Amino acid sequence: MASEHVLVVDDDENLRYLMSVTLKRAGYRVDSAGNGVEALEKIQSSKEDPYNVLVTDQMMPVMGGIELLKKAKNLDPHLEVIVITAAGTLKAAISALKESGAFDYLLKPIESMNQLTNAVENACAHRQLLLEHQWLQTQAQIEAQRLKSVVACSGDAIMSGSEEDLIKIANPAAEALLKRANLVGEKAQDCLPQNLVSILNDWKAGGGSAPAALEISWEGDTVQLVSLTPVSEDRNRPQGWVMTLRDITHQKDLDRFKTKMLADVVNQIQPPLTQAMNALSELSALTAKDAQLASLVNQLEQTCDHVQNWVEELRGLIQTNPAER
Repeated sequence: MASEHVLVVDDDENLRYLMSVTLKRAGYRVDSAGNGVEALEKIQSSKEDPYNVLVTDQMMPVMGGIELLKKAKNLDPHLEVIVITAAGTLKAAISALKESGAFDYLLKPIESMNQLTNAVENACAHRQLLLEHQWLQTQAQIEAQRLKSVVACSGDAIMSGSEEDLIKIANPAAEALLKRANLVGEKAQDCLPQNLVSILNDWKAGGGSAPAALEISWEGDTVQLVSLTPVSEDRNRPQGWVMTLRDITHQKDLDRFKTKMLADVVNQIQPPLTQAMNALSELSALTAKDAQLASLVNQLEQTCDHVQNWVEELRGLIQTNPAER
């Protein structure tokens, strides 16, 4: 607990000393003050090393504990406050818990100093949880903004829909592709082209729990790759979807060009290769008595066989994409 900083405030010097010593023995770094004004000065001057917990008596001269609580919270909203109150003022202490943000209260006289250390320990833990939660929220907001920027700048058309198919996100590329602004809030069935609606409905009819991709023809002799991905907080039940449309026309053109080039290479190689193999076959019969020449012809035949196998592999590759030729 060496990192936890505690401020003890009480006009009773003996009780203030006892509480301070108890908390120091428990491992806390402890400062003390005899009244609310002195306590506020310490809080204001400790911004670089803020207090985690303020322990204050409720009834004090100059400035009471409840007033100190409110002013301390204004200076540091994350400060946890424990109010020490007499039984006769318990109602006011409980009111402070509800209205002013006190973390806990202890009845005076304190029966055991263990009550104090337990209350301070719980207050420190609570403060740490709140700070971690705030940090996580901040990080989530940063990541959400970063993701929003990435989606907005993407050249792909990106849309996200809810379980009820309400458009929740539509980046500028999506609005440009669909030639429609203000897609957010619209029903997918009302604002998307029929081919996309059909793809979405078929995907959902199949369960909508696995990513899917499909190529479709688009206006202007272009081709779009439509990808659908489920969005879900529950693994067993999709809560929405993300649809991405990517223009792959250029890629398809490149594929056709590569296939055509391969076909041209095969067509140019095959005739002379066949002639060479036939010639070697005839030459092999003529060189049967010349071992050295026969060996050379055999090597050439093997080389031609390798080339022929390579040609057959190219032909098979072309035939796997007949529509691209």
